[in-house]
Amino acid sequence: EADISGTGSASDSEIASSPAADAGSEAEPDTGADSDTITSPALAWPISARSEAALRDQAARLADYASAHPHADAASIGRILATARTHFSRRAVVLGRTRAELEAGLEAVRTDRAAANVVSGRAVEGMAGCVFVFPGQGSQWAGMGVRLFADSEVFRERMTACAEALAPHVDWSLLDVLHGVPGAPGLDRDDVVQPVLFAMMVSLAGLWESAGVRPSAVVGHSQGEIAAACVSGALSLKQAARLVAVRSKAVASLAGTGAMASAPASAEQVRAWLEPWAGRIGVAAVNGPASTVVSGDADAVREFVEACRERDVRARQIPVAYASHSPHVDRIGDQVAEAAAGIEPHAGQVPFFSTVTGGELGGEALDGGYWFANLREPVLFDDAVRALIGAGHRVFLEVSAHPVLTMSVQERLDADDADAVALGTLRRDEDEQVQFLTAASRLHVRGLPVRWSSLTDPAATADEAERLGLPTYPFERQRYWPQDSGGGAAGRVGAPALGVTAARHALLGAMVPVAEGDTLLFTGRIGARTQPWLADHAVRGTVVLPGTAYLDLALHVGRHAGYGHVEELVVQAPLVLPERGAVQLQAAVTAPDADGRRTFTVHARPDTEAPDQPWTRHAEGRLTADPAPGNPADAWDAQEWPPRDAQPLDVSDLYSTLADHGYDYGPCFQGVRAAWTRGGDVFAEIRLPEGTATGGFGIHPALLDASLHALVLAQDPTAGDGADPGAERLPRLPFCWNEVDLHATDATVLRVAITGATADTCTLTATDPAGAPVVTMEELRLRPMAAGALAAASARDDVFTVGWPRITAPLAAAPVSFALLEAETETE
Repeated sequence: EADISGTGSASDSEIASSPAADAGSEAEPDTGADSDTITSPALAWPISARSEAALRDQAARLADYASAHPHADAASIGRILATARTHFSRRAVVLGRTRAELEAGLEAVRTDRAAANVVSGRAVEGMAGCVFVFPGQGSQWAGMGVRLFADSEVFRERMTACAEALAPHVDWSLLDVLHGVPGAPGLDRDDVVQPVLFAMMVSLAGLWESAGVRPSAVVGHSQGEIAAACVSGALSLKQAARLVAVRSKAVASLAGTGAMASAPASAEQVRAWLEPWAGRIGVAAVNGPASTVVSGDADAVREFVEACRERDVRARQIPVAYASHSPHVDRIGDQVAEAAAGIEPHAGQVPFFSTVTGGELGGEALDGGYWFANLREPVLFDDAVRALIGAGHRVFLEVSAHPVLTMSVQERLDADDADAVALGTLRRDEDEQVQFLTAASRLHVRGLPVRWSSLTDPAATADEAERLGLPTYPFERQRYWPQDSGGGAAGRVGAPALGVTAARHALLGAMVPVAEGDTLLFTGRIGARTQPWLADHAVRGTVVLPGTAYLDLALHVGRHAGYGHVEELVVQAPLVLPERGAVQLQAAVTAPDADGRRTFTVHARPDTEAPDQPWTRHAEGRLTADPAPGNPADAWDAQEWPPRDAQPLDVSDLYSTLADHGYDYGPCFQGVRAAWTRGGDVFAEIRLPEGTATGGFGIHPALLDASLHALVLAQDPTAGDGADPGAERLPRLPFCWNEVDLHATDATVLRVAITGATADTCTLTATDPAGAPVVTMEELRLRPMAAGALAAASARDDVFTVGWPRITAPLAAAPVSFALLEAETETE
């Protein structure tokens, strides 16, 4: 039947897609003599360490070795790294077909930058297996499997066995269809594409098992259940091949009898919408928390789609002319019974989770009656995934030619807040060998056992390792002196003893409700000494509290008051932090006004013993209880990273460029790791340095501030300041935020989209590596800092003190002239 599984692509924290490669190259293996020589097959250089710093050091040492030994065989290096080295928890795998790609990947790991041919992550203990997920229709593409058939003996043998099992039941050759032989039928025929996809999935499963990745459970969507049953051992290959071949012919005979459509809504909501067409349309598949498919009479399905669009629901009709998983299937009951005739299922060796029942099912139950229900009843894929999560499964691997179900699985994982991940195997029209190696690397960096020897030719020998002399594990130095976390005094002394409540924010120490009115007052003490990371944010050599710190304060204070949406926040004056000492901070939120808004303010003054120091208002804003309508993330597909058609930007000189314009960012604020542009929009990957504590922040100001740095790559950071070309350029700083919501806390990595940018404004959306929103802001305004603003902010009364200077210059013994007012003569 049609693709009713939904669409999407694999996403994963800390990883990127595979390197670009010439899929048709068949050049000789690389000997190392020329860095541009194509290697065949693609190679993987896995490295690991006990810490992120040691991983970067390991990459640097290996890069230096590769540079100093240009004739060392790249394949031998990969074998030693993969099979003769201990794999520690912090892992990275560099992939490539050329020596230059491999060395460039090492440089990216060394500098902690994202790269297209680097997969990195942290291994989790106890990762013994993963769920094999088999989709229905929709993953097919012309040319799929051809490269693997040529390069992999295991895949070739399994595909050939599938061809032999299908041959008695079809009038075409599987291998001819796969290779696009003239005269062979195309994948546009349902009775062809379904058996071909079955063979593709079963062959890929065999390839995974040869690489040491065995399923801990299997689940299939509609016809994908046949492949799942075969891989689990419940059905033999011959039984499964006959079932999929005859079943596909039966489905094809339904053409012209119905229609199907998908809607991005929950099954409960869709069922309510279907009431006007009761008995004519029903739910065909529940793929995720907000992904439902319906099927039924063609005219009713068209009316349903139009009604959804009137509700601003982006429903779409699936391009098929029949209605599987509906009463329409009753017409082909006899044909389905014929397809299932003679099936004798077994218990199976791998747990089988049914999308007919929504839970685990013994393989012996997969008889003829089950396979009719598989085509007739709704696909309860989301229920099956929830059951798998409940059973403790944490890694879901879609075994297909292109991700179809990965996004739906990830949506369920996110909705259940499950510490799990969904990954794909191959991608449409991309180098299959590199893609499979990339997928294996994704599993490896998460801690799943991968048999590298099957992917890198024979395992490395001791003689080979000794002969090459690759660098060993780096020595790690660790500092044990305690550092001030920057928490407030109230938290250290004991807030209840002071009559206040701990503020639970890194820049605030205490919170107290004001006795009269519904006002909350937060206090703190900050300085570059107690919060060392603040010293990394300087403008023209002066340490200034970043504007993003005010925003995080507003979000934190607002959540305390039940008003977590920042409608507007304006920075009114820069807060300069002294080289020595600190400043006292007050953040307050007033009672709601007549419109239901609360006013938020931030004041500060020097932290001195003088009680009469004046307070300066540095920021003011409005908070509301309701989030912003709509979602700026709708403007781009957060699941696809980097975005399709986006062009990479060079970030290597970003911070030196910023320094030339007066932005003195230290390591904590140098978070841009990679960036891309598309049609004037900028996309960037932002990462906090390892060891930077995020506790006490909703979103760390350094992480959010770095999200704005990529804007410099697309425009002049001082453009629009009105200065003459030869005049001194003024740094542009964020000063006004509108419609800001924080969706998740404790982020250390962001994927940022800056859209609609002008010289003065932009819209910013930030997600985590899985595509889930972290922070959204409808509008951010920037303006040049006025000349002399920092000097004015620094000229405080606390720099003036009473003192008695000591004069060290000797008194000169010289003649002195004086006059007597009463005298008429001058005396000398």
